[in-house]
Amino acid sequence: MKKITPFLLVFIFVLCASFIHAQENKDYTIEEEGIRLGPGMERKRVGGINLRVPKGAEVYQDGPNVIMEELEEYIARKFKEMEDRIGKIEKNQEELNKEIKRLKEIIKSSLRKPK
Repeated sequence: MKKITPFLLVFIFVLCASFIHAQENKDYTIEEEGIRLGPGMERKRVGGINLRVPKGAEVYQDGPNVIMEELEEYIARKFKEMEDRIGKIEKNQEELNKEIKRLKEIIKSSLRKPK
């Protein structure tokens, strides 16, 4: 029994370690090339280089240099895109409210008329 105990402990340790390693974090995705991506990240390939960058970040190659836009530029661009999108949504909402009022008027006028 004393000879089996160390082997049993090693076996249990390896089994537990493999189980823990097999657990997958749901926030991360693993792409086909084994690149682990966090939430809000994407893989971009520029030249022969694989990069993990925030989704929508501008990355380009200038000669031998791979350049990613500065954090301030990225945030400013994203806020501008959100402001434009919110503006479109507000405009669409105003048009829908006008259409609802028009339809309510039509319904009220059709209910008032005696048949």
